[in-house]
Amino acid sequence: MSSVGPPYVLMAVLCMSGSAVWFLMRSDPAQLASMAPSSGSRDDMATLAVPVDTADYTRRQPGRPLTAGLISYASVEDVSLTLRTGRVAVERRTLARPPDPRYPPRTLDTLTVDRFPLLGTRGQLTLQFFNDRLFEIGFRPDDASACARSLKAADSKLRRDANGRAERTSGSQRIATNCDLAASDVGRSLNTEPYVLWQDLRLVRERDDWDLRFGAIPYSNKTPS
Repeated sequence: MSSVGPPYVLMAVLCMSGSAVWFLMRSDPAQLASMAPSSGSRDDMATLAVPVDTADYTRRQPGRPLTAGLISYASVEDVSLTLRTGRVAVERRTLARPPDPRYPPRTLDTLTVDRFPLLGTRGQLTLQFFNDRLFEIGFRPDDASACARSLKAADSKLRRDANGRAERTSGSQRIATNCDLAASDVGRSLNTEPYVLWQDLRLVRERDDWDLRFGAIPYSNKTPS
């Protein structure tokens, strides 16, 4: 059997080189970065793999009305002042990622008000903030029947489905409730806890995107300078 001569070897090398160039031109930079040999720690690779743009997760945009006269994208301070004008006690809880150059800020604030008057009853009001911007309000009414009646009177487009739940989305504004179910015989037999939820889906998606892109990056033991 004859051996392969030098011309054939040269042709094979050129073909392989051309294929490699084509692959490099077509490949996504993130894909190429993931294929590179690891010469550093997991923390270092995480820093190189994901470009960080803090503005993407802190930008304030025009808000949408939620409930109780409150608008999405409002700050924790502004919402707290608004609530306290009604002479209610406001409890605040903060959960924040340690500052780190590898990822943008991630601070979740929760304001809680007990016995808050809303929709013909009282209940617990919970307000959620992502990086100092209101994105969700939850209400757990003491009287599910009264709350369901008030919701129907306030929003005729919010209609219950066969399971007693109702949901409506308009642009980025979402409203969801199970008060009809909770007030029914079936709901009471199951001890269903009633709720109403108002959300701005822009900030919900932004929070979820943060978790998807940066959530796997481990906490650093280093104190930022």
